[in-house]
Amino acid sequence: MRKIGRAIKTAALAPARGAFLGLVRLNYRGSASRFNLLNEQGRKKLFEKWDRLGGKRDAIEKAIDAGKNKKMIACGKKCRAKAGKNPQLPTEAQSDFVNLTGAEISTIVAAGGGVLTATIKAVSNKSNYKSQIELAKIENDTAKEDDNERKIDASMTPQEAALANEIVKAQDSSFDAVKAIVENPNLTAEEKKAALEDLKQDVSGISTNQTILIGIGVLAALGLGFYLYKQSNKN
Repeated sequence: MRKIGRAIKTAALAPARGAFLGLVRLNYRGSASRFNLLNEQGRKKLFEKWDRLGGKRDAIEKAIDAGKNKKMIACGKKCRAKAGKNPQLPTEAQSDFVNLTGAEISTIVAAGGGVLTATIKAVSNKSNYKSQIELAKIENDTAKEDDNERKIDASMTPQEAALANEIVKAQDSSFDAVKAIVENPNLTAEEKKAALEDLKQDVSGISTNQTILIGIGVLAALGLGFYLYKQSNKN
């Protein structure tokens, strides 16, 4: 059942993995620059994490190479709100993520941000990097971009901020891997539980462990479900 659970988790994370690769190609929050700076130990941890998330190693290597020299970008709540409550991943999600509009960028941030957070966390120890000086520069530049986004968010009126929060909440629900598993009508309660147990070891930011545990409790009581994504081998 453990292997089945991992396969289900891998399928549920397919949209998030594709969006994550797009974020790295865009050097979102300096991700490509950061991953490119990893030493041998750090790269091993990165690939181990990516493997557990169901990704293919050559895909992340190509994404890092494409984004490592680009100027980093960031996207706050006002930025994310551009995509609306029910955004669809752009067709570029299967290519090189070039010529994206602001709304399309905000969509891949919404879809892939959780996987990006989890992956960066896996290599967060400074001993995983070749140069502490270069790492400090990347982190400083990232902090500046994040601060700029916070200032933009702070410029919103209370009504705009409330709407943006509502949109972001809806986006998070739309791309929630836990929800995708729990609401899958094609899975048994046992399969869902196995998938959620595997997922909670890997994901940060997509759903909290509390949500995952609640999902497991719901499964035990009700056996709810969702559609199993069929693109697990594309990323």
